This record gives sequence, structure tokens and C-alpha cells, in this order.
Amino acid sequence: MKIAIGLKPIIGPWGWPNMALYKFVKKIDDYQKIDLFNCGDYIRDFTYIDDIVEGILKQIQINVQ
Repeated sequence: MKIAIGLKPIIGPWGWPNMALYKFVKKIDDYQKIDLFNCGDYIRDFTYIDDIVEGILKQIQINVQ
């Protein structure tokens, strides 16, 4: 059996400082303006690395049984 796992943008403690989420948090913390593109209609979701690892491990366990 083959399983495909679609990974969304992943965040975690080892993320790059140039990632949008970190840029937004820094600007908010520094009381700076956040640049919005596409009239602010752009939607993005992020997944924390621990959740990704947990999901992959569960898929491996299911497929082994």
C-alpha cells in the first residue's frame, strides 16, 4: 500500500528567520507595519513540525500492521 502525505509549510524551533510567519511576529513585536499582498486576500496555513512527525509515525504504524 502506498500513502501520499501532502506537507504544508512547516514551522518549528529550527525555522528560517526569513519565513513569513517569523517576519510577521517580529514586525508585530516591533510595532512595525506588516506588508500584505493580494489585497490581504492571500490565505496560508502552517503546520508545526511535531504534528507532522506524529502523523508520519502513525501512518507508518498503520501500514506495518
